[in-house]
Amino acid sequence: MIPKRYVKLALIETIQMYGLILLGVGLPSLAANIVKRLIGRGRPEAFDQVGTLGFHPVANGYLFESFPSGHTSTAFAAAMVMGFLAPRWFGLGLAFAAAIGLSRVVVGAHYPTDVAAGVVVGTIGAYLVRNYFASRRWGFERQADGRITQRDPVAMMRLLRRRQRKPAE
Repeated sequence: MIPKRYVKLALIETIQMYGLILLGVGLPSLAANIVKRLIGRGRPEAFDQVGTLGFHPVANGYLFESFPSGHTSTAFAAAMVMGFLAPRWFGLGLAFAAAIGLSRVVVGAHYPTDVAAGVVVGTIGAYLVRNYFASRRWGFERQADGRITQRDPVAMMRLLRRRQRKPAE
């Protein structure tokens, strides 16, 4: 029989992990989408009509929602969160995020500056969420030297070990 306190603690650890994924990727993505509507920079396909600095703030039209790149900010936020939770996969996540950002320029959906702004929004947004989680000790903690490290999901690991030791029926 598994003690209820381990189940409760494992559930809390799981909620914290998924909360970081949801907020660490979702908030930067939301911020990028709000900012792009407020700024209203024209996309490359509108270059002939408005040039590189054609702005129509709050136009809420696809042609004037270029800066920052929402795809890029979401991809980099996801890569950062992946790096926070599984550091060994960070390089792969970063490579995918960079490919997504580059593809936005290649297909003509964004200017390079739109993509660069998306990198900044996604990266800083994910770090801000992770730092907030660390301030609450939700899955992360600040060390004495200022570094933020992931807290071990002790209850989750204990439940998994108990399950593995259970004899097969």
